[in-house]
Amino acid sequence: MNDIAVVDSPVLPRVKRWYILKTNGIANIRSINACLKVAPEVPNFWMAGYMVPRKIRKTTALKKDFFYYDYAFLELEDAQTFEKFLSDRHIPAYFLHHTGTKIPQALTEDEILAIKQLETLKQLEVEAFKTPLVRAGSYIEVTHGPFIGCKGIVKEITGSYAVLEMNVFERPTSVRVELEFLKDLLQAYEPSVECIDDDAE
Repeated sequence: MNDIAVVDSPVLPRVKRWYILKTNGIANIRSINACLKVAPEVPNFWMAGYMVPRKIRKTTALKKDFFYYDYAFLELEDAQTFEKFLSDRHIPAYFLHHTGTKIPQALTEDEILAIKQLETLKQLEVEAFKTPLVRAGSYIEVTHGPFIGCKGIVKEITGSYAVLEMNVFERPTSVRVELEFLKDLLQAYEPSVECIDDDAE
């Protein structure tokens, strides 16, 4: 009897892809993190957006930290098994599916690129806000709040506030005003220059 050689078929590596997970907010995401030790696989988490620095989180210009509230992005090999894992633990979170099926739909490369471009714009917005237009020594005008219309000199900048020196009831006074409520008057000022004709008598 001839021996038959058995050749193992090659096992193709599974590919990780990004999926959108609909959650019920941060508490939901904490529940997912708490049970990852027993998950079928540990995903890479991606919260699309840019974390706003703590010092400027409360300003009116930048209130939200992330673009997609209640959504997280997970990179997985087997999203369907991971979704069942969440369901078995009664965690109300699910992936976006292909129409008419229960098969999670992965993000395309173009969609990932578009989201990353939004992140870049958000980062530029935050960086611009962290670098105020007004600086110590700037001559400014207050544009909002109880000191609206008052003019003064910036003495120092601390976080998202500026300490100003201005005349209040004809007395020099130091006040703290949010940076977004200030306008640098010298930036908009263009002094007029008179031309003198040397030949004129």
